[in-house]
Amino acid sequence: HVQRMRGRIRAHALETLAAARHAGVLVALAIGDQSGIDDAAWTVFNRTGIGHLVSVSGLHVTVFAVLAGGFAYTIARRFTSMTSRLPARKIAAAAGLLASAGYVLLAGAEVPAQRTLAMLGVSSLGLWIGRPGSGVLVWSWALVSVLAWDPWAVLAPGFWLSFLAVGLLIYVG
Repeated sequence: HVQRMRGRIRAHALETLAAARHAGVLVALAIGDQSGIDDAAWTVFNRTGIGHLVSVSGLHVTVFAVLAGGFAYTIARRFTSMTSRLPARKIAAAAGLLASAGYVLLAGAEVPAQRTLAMLGVSSLGLWIGRPGSGVLVWSWALVSVLAWDPWAVLAPGFWLSFLAVGLLIYVG
């Protein structure tokens, strides 16, 4: 079902952007399908050090979650009947998590996106129960979640790059 939806989005985007030079790049950023990017573009991306940004990464998922959560927060704050039962921050966290989960599915659910979604889920759960936890705790639970979802993920280079890079950022921070 998700793959058919990805195919429809890809076809519609390529049809709409047929005259655009970088249509393949836009499709890659939207749904993670990099097949429309030619070798010349990859050469430019890799030489400039932005090749990793073309795939749907943790940054893209996080930005999507923040935008969806911010929108939900703005709407929730306008309805006191809603926020009298549930704080706007919790509504925003749930909306951001749900929206990013949908985006991760549409993007193909590669390991970096799974890691980010798991970290967003653990962080959202911490907000909901009033125990946010540390960055290491969130990272550790994300590691357990990704391995529970796909034990073979350890064979993918993206697994090691994603978790080690984020772990290093947490350590340095």
